[in-house]
Amino acid sequence: MADVALIEKVVELGRAARARTRLKVRQPLREIVVHVRNDDEAEALRTHGDQVLEELNIKRLALVEDPAELVSYVIKPNLPVLGPKLGKRLGPVRAALQALDPAEVAARVGAGQVISLDMPGEDEPLVLSPDEVLVETKQKEGYVVEQEKGLVVALDTTLTEDLRQEGVARDLVRLVNEMRKSAGFAISDRITTTYQVRDGNGQAARLAAALTRFGDYVQQETLSLRLEAAAPPAGAVTQEEKLDGVDLLLSVCRS
Repeated sequence: MADVALIEKVVELGRAARARTRLKVRQPLREIVVHVRNDDEAEALRTHGDQVLEELNIKRLALVEDPAELVSYVIKPNLPVLGPKLGKRLGPVRAALQALDPAEVAARVGAGQVISLDMPGEDEPLVLSPDEVLVETKQKEGYVVEQEKGLVVALDTTLTEDLRQEGVARDLVRLVNEMRKSAGFAISDRITTTYQVRDGNGQAARLAAALTRFGDYVQQETLSLRLEAAAPPAGAVTQEEKLDGVDLLLSVCRS
């Protein structure tokens, strides 16, 4: 049950990271990097990592021991809250906060826990509530990071041309299968799929490259016996679509 909960949480954070950068799940990504909180969680991800990769459409999963490899933190006192409360003590409080481990402070604040500060010349520690501490997060360049209670998930957002082409192919599969459904085809029906470029906007070359490389995949996923650049056959169902900036006339008909 703990393993399942962890996998679900990693997938949830991965989806949140995708949403923040508007990278739809149909667009494959190169890598997800995860910092877990203990050895049991690391083993769970090694065992069930394929499920994470499938759910998020990512090629590779890596684990890191140090969250600082993915994200760094700047810890500051919340001035509007603490200024009136502490007055001249604010300077020493700022110094005491900066002396702490930023990652540990960030984890405690994220978990809603208090921060205890040993203040010079004072017998009792100063206890700050989570809303009295500000945590600024700096992400590793090229990655988008989501985290919760010490669990850190980072997605590599660099899109190679190969990844972009695969994303185009997956989008085409979605469009053709939606057309199959709208046309009332049976699940087992074999079809012919054609496309015509109406306006390439400079992106038609990527579409051609994607279909050259992933054409077999598109045909398999859509049960297309033929996939070709051609005019719609007689009686075909047609639809105007935009795919990766390219205006297309798509058609499907039973073979």
